[in-house]
Amino acid sequence: MIEAERQVHPAAAVFPRLSDDELRELADDIKANGLHHPIVLDADGQIVDGINRDIACGMAGVEPAYITLPAETDIEAYILSENIRRRHMSDGQQAMAVALMIETAEGSRNGEAKRLSTNLGLRKQRISDALAIRRYAGDLAPRVLAGTETFARAYDVALARKRAEQEERDAEERQAREDAIEVERIRRADPGLADLIPDTLTVAEAKATLQQRQQRERDRKEATTRLAESAFSFLDPGLAATPGERAAQIIATLDASVIPTRPDLSSSRAYRVASTLQVLCELLRQREEEQHGRRT
Repeated sequence: MIEAERQVHPAAAVFPRLSDDELRELADDIKANGLHHPIVLDADGQIVDGINRDIACGMAGVEPAYITLPAETDIEAYILSENIRRRHMSDGQQAMAVALMIETAEGSRNGEAKRLSTNLGLRKQRISDALAIRRYAGDLAPRVLAGTETFARAYDVALARKRAEQEERDAEERQAREDAIEVERIRRADPGLADLIPDTLTVAEAKATLQQRQQRERDRKEATTRLAESAFSFLDPGLAATPGERAAQIIATLDASVIPTRPDLSSSRAYRVASTLQVLCELLRQREEEQHGRRT
């Protein structure tokens, strides 16, 4: 887009420019017939009205004529009034202009919106709707101002996006709460693993790691339980024999020729095993008593 040589007032820059082709037509007209309306500046020399004319003069090689508004002029109100008069703007376009212009104004945005809308006789709700379009459907705001998009459709899009954003925020908040609960659960089960969140692991990764560790622990306990059951089944004399008879049976079935070469079958190891079994008996008894106490 071709730019004006002079600085443009931010409020004036809100309004749509002519296309390059339209600017060339305007430049040809100015070159042939001269500039009929001077370009309006504020006290700081910024263009407040006539951006397209200024650009077209540069394209036509015609020296533009300027007038400067008095310093006490309400510049935003002047820009709005001139554009409404020239563009025949609907109330929706006017509200959209106010919503876009207050972004550029200094001071209270609410105050600017009230001042400008009061001058135009616009309803407060219309301005509020335009502000919603600016915030949630900013890509449509210039099109509403230019008249290529209806105010009503742009507002519907803004509401839909607002709802989507709110739903996304709600989902993020729910996820944050769930993550906090999950982190606390992980911390109780494995403090070291919890300390890795979030620098090294995400909550989901830590949860998966904890589940893997817990599954390995369950597998280890299951394997130990099965091994203990097998050992008990092998050593238990049952009701039909005594411990001595069962021991004699085991000795009788051992391969005597290889015992001297098998240190795992030594008597010293058998004594250690017996000691372990003795302690194991006591621990099993204690656990059975605890479980019986809980049941009663």
